[in-house]
Amino acid sequence: MSDRSTLERRFWKRVHKTCGCWLWTGSRLGSHSGGYGSINIGGTPRGAHRVSWELHYGPIPSGMLVMHKCDTPLCVRPTHLCVGSQSENMQDMLRKGRRGKTENYGERNGNSQLTVATVVELRRLHGLGWSAPELASLFSVSRSLAYQIVRRAVWRHVP
Repeated sequence: MSDRSTLERRFWKRVHKTCGCWLWTGSRLGSHSGGYGSINIGGTPRGAHRVSWELHYGPIPSGMLVMHKCDTPLCVRPTHLCVGSQSENMQDMLRKGRRGKTENYGERNGNSQLTVATVVELRRLHGLGWSAPELASLFSVSRSLAYQIVRRAVWRHVP
């Protein structure tokens, strides 16, 4: 029996097919994984959804993720999966409102040095010609943070 047929037999023993999602019933990746299915291949745990993709469509292009169209981490149904970049995965997450309960950005972040009001003022002053190093000194933040704020790399949610 080939390695592939052995893998397929092991894989399908752990799949419960419904009229919608095909749910993985085997082990799961670590608790940080959001409940993704896991199958051990050659001593290495692999995402069950990734293995499903490879069994049906072949290798996953380098640097790409296997995403769930159905938003069900345990789903391994190939028609519910698609390949995308990390950026596409993040856009999909935001578009579907799956950012999670830990939206600790801006003032909600306990490590935040600034408030929305100070960010607005910092950007206003930058618009009047103040340099990022001057703003960093004025608001007691690093030059790097001041640059990131005026370029909108951080605090993007503030108009």
